[in-house]
Amino acid sequence: MSAPSSIKETNAPADARYECQDCNRGFSSSSKLQSHCSKHMSVLRTRFGSVVLDFQVTSSNHVLCRCGDMYDAEAFMLNHKHRCLPCIEEAASMRLRSESAQRAVAEKKDLSVDVSVALPPSSPAPPAVQIRVLRPRSGAISRENPLKKIGLLVHESTGLLICLFCQRVLTAQDIRRHYESGRKYALGKPHPKPDREDINAAFHYLRANPIKVNTIAKAKKWVGSLRGKAIPRVAFLPVYAVNKCGVCGYISDDKGTMSSHINSNHRGYSQSQVWTTALAQKLFSQMIAKYIEVCDH
Repeated sequence: MSAPSSIKETNAPADARYECQDCNRGFSSSSKLQSHCSKHMSVLRTRFGSVVLDFQVTSSNHVLCRCGDMYDAEAFMLNHKHRCLPCIEEAASMRLRSESAQRAVAEKKDLSVDVSVALPPSSPAPPAVQIRVLRPRSGAISRENPLKKIGLLVHESTGLLICLFCQRVLTAQDIRRHYESGRKYALGKPHPKPDREDINAAFHYLRANPIKVNTIAKAKKWVGSLRGKAIPRVAFLPVYAVNKCGVCGYISDDKGTMSSHINSNHRGYSQSQVWTTALAQKLFSQMIAKYIEVCDH
């Protein structure tokens, strides 16, 4: 992609060989030009789940991404930001650091206990004694989240376990098989294979901290309960426009399939009465559900 303002050699004197295309000012070196270009940039703030990241935007409305490339602002918001692993990983890291800091603050809070010594009525009461008691917490030693170490993230709004490489929802019982199958992730590169100790640590962590969908059977039951309902979308995954049945909530990306569904299951309705559109994401493998309807809140 091009730089914020492209470097352009001109016929100007040697001390102005590089020209800013935004203001036509000349500079003697490319580094001075790059420093100057920051003055033409504004900031785009966009949300990744509960985390907000800032991105520089040039006067030509191009966004400078964490991956080092530049994208048209509209294309960045609609497509690239949902697939950019550096952005997704930075947002996940910031959220985990924030949660760690909040836990540390909670652990430092003291409980004040007033203790008074029983004395005869004639004796003056002593001043109250403040005893500092540490707040008890489960898991006295705080360690790094083992899910993050192997590229997993629990989505805050839905409680779903997501592989950042495949960009798919996993069940807890799927973790070992998932990493040992050598599958490809969304960008077409080899899926990293963590050490077995790290995989086991994540597996045991999820047994101690159960998630909403921890078995395939529960995943299918949960998906079935969503028919006609939308869940909060996962901010870093792509969103698709799909066809939706207004009677039962069935969704499909194929018009022929939707037409057959309405004719077979909802006789007496015209297609124009019940055929609507919705937003959806590909969260699970197709053996569970190809699409899940989502919303922005």
